[in-house]
Amino acid sequence: MHRNHDTVLDALPLSGWTVINLRASAAQASIRTTLKRYGARSLALPGFRLQVNTDADVIAHLGKALATGTGLFVSPMAVRAVERLLPGALAAQPSALAVGAATAMALRAVGVAHVAVGQPETSEGLLALPRLQHGNHQTLVLIGAPNGRGVLGPTLRDRGFAVTECEVYARLPVRLDRRHWRALEAATSPLAVMLSSEQALSAVWAQAAEPYRRRLQTCVALASSPRLAAYARSLGFDRVLQAAGTRPEQHMQCLHTWVQQNVLISNGAP
Repeated sequence: MHRNHDTVLDALPLSGWTVINLRASAAQASIRTTLKRYGARSLALPGFRLQVNTDADVIAHLGKALATGTGLFVSPMAVRAVERLLPGALAAQPSALAVGAATAMALRAVGVAHVAVGQPETSEGLLALPRLQHGNHQTLVLIGAPNGRGVLGPTLRDRGFAVTECEVYARLPVRLDRRHWRALEAATSPLAVMLSSEQALSAVWAQAAEPYRRRLQTCVALASSPRLAAYARSLGFDRVLQAAGTRPEQHMQCLHTWVQQNVLISNGAP
């Protein structure tokens, strides 16, 4: 039985790969499930942790903003935070905008009937929607965390939208310890790293000693946007691929396609 299970894993498209992810701890279980479907191992180096902002002024500002504008949600966490702060409020919203299909799914799950999402599933993809080309003073409520999706607010204001920002959660630093770096040392090649946040990559990079930086640079970097791909190259990542969006499934599809297009050398690393 055990041998049959191992045989199945060995037959999966990314068998033998170790994929590093920098997301918050709450996301790790679902990421492991996705990677397991491809046969890959997951290695967590969390770049931050998430915390809902329960300040009374934030809640009051959020309620007032949603009463007068259309919500633009940058992540599933933004949706969960609003549901916690104002339970049931989103079900009363006639429509919303979402960065990515996972965020759109979260909005539909809480009762928002009409959700617009761009392609690709990035800020740039959302900004390409025809309805976001000319604002005519329409009010949008940008809902997320500080220092997130920085291109959205300025671009939408330049296009004539009135943009109100509601910071409903925060990305807080995580101190990576010896356990994390030991796991990186022990990880077997080939290696890939999923990149969906410049802030997360920057936080991990700042804590990494030079040997660990060199180890990370050997990874195939799977970036969720052109901006993040450029940032990874600036840090010395040589092999940077462009995923279709931020979802782990999209990162794995990107890596799978790349592996299929490349011949593996004798030690199993591309």
